[in-house]
Amino acid sequence: MRSSPVSGSQPQPATPASRVAALIKTKLAVVLIFLFYLYMSGMNSGKLLSLGASGTIGDAFTYSKFKSCGYVKKHSHKTQAETTASIAARERLKIAACSWSNVFNGKMIRDAWHKLLEFLNGPQTSYTAYLTQAIKLQKINPTGAFVKSAALISSNVFFSLVDVKAGLSATESGEFEIWVRRKEGSWFLKGTQSLTAGQIQVNVQDDLLYDSCIQIRKDGLCRSGVIKLDKLI
Repeated sequence: MRSSPVSGSQPQPATPASRVAALIKTKLAVVLIFLFYLYMSGMNSGKLLSLGASGTIGDAFTYSKFKSCGYVKKHSHKTQAETTASIAARERLKIAACSWSNVFNGKMIRDAWHKLLEFLNGPQTSYTAYLTQAIKLQKINPTGAFVKSAALISSNVFFSLVDVKAGLSATESGEFEIWVRRKEGSWFLKGTQSLTAGQIQVNVQDDLLYDSCIQIRKDGLCRSGVIKLDKLI
């Protein structure tokens, strides 16, 4: 008599449900091991694994919280060069923003930076136009200066310049460029001049006849916005 095969002697193929269950068990085991590691590390460092715990464990994971919800994320490693560059960039932004609020806040100079928008490409505000120039200046010359005020006296415009970072009367060396635009014409270089006691003096007797605008530039940067001469009268 031929014997029949024993039931259950052959391995049964895994079903999709069993594969999912096995995967869940594996991930659960990894999570439990990880939580146990965090707990033990917290005990050793004096920090319990709780909603109030925070910090980096093993230079690999960071435990923190947001709106009272604890969470764990992979610890981010930043190079020294990246950290130094980002700190310097934030400092330049801080200096520029503070100078706009505390130094270059007069109506005349704010109007001048607003007037500059007519000659720029892309949507901007007087604030962002100023920030762009001031941040670039801080990068190339931390003691650089911008025009704070201007006054017309006997056909001469006296520009008072102030150190962007220190907020004091400017002492920047070198030649500043004086650019003029008459009516709807093109900008032309009227001349150059260095600072004298923090000021630049420009004779504009001829320019007053042509509804002119004027700006001070140096190092390829606008230092004054665009000032309409008739606004100074």
